[in-house]
Amino acid sequence: MITDETVATPSGLMPGDVIYLRVTILKYDSLYLALTEDTSNVNYEFRARCHPDLCSSTGTCSGSDCDLKYVTINSKTNGQWSNAPNISYNYPLILNKEFKIYFLVKQDSVDVFVKEQLFCSYKTPRQPETIPKISVGGTVLVHELSL
Repeated sequence: MITDETVATPSGLMPGDVIYLRVTILKYDSLYLALTEDTSNVNYEFRARCHPDLCSSTGTCSGSDCDLKYVTINSKTNGQWSNAPNISYNYPLILNKEFKIYFLVKQDSVDVFVKEQLFCSYKTPRQPETIPKISVGGTVLVHELSL
């Protein structure tokens, strides 16, 4: 099931806000959560990936077809992605298993918690009040997305 959901935040986000996501990944290369101002400005993007060259020839990236799973966290300003994304090969997610992930919004960063433990912290280029929407998607089953 390909999902692309958006939650409006008309007043923006505030430091201390927590974004809660309960999801099941159905394909390794497809989960993302983005805090977006517009198409040219993404304050924060969390993306679970499978290296495209290391998927099976069918491109399914399911089961054991993915030999290199990783997470990228990045931002985009004026249409340009940051030159310093956070890349982690400590892939914390399991295919076809429900999990909870929390995003703690701070004044100048976002902390990500997976399985109740801090996964990473990423410095954001702009203040959270400028974020009018939260987007989540991929080949996933979203059980809950709340703020």
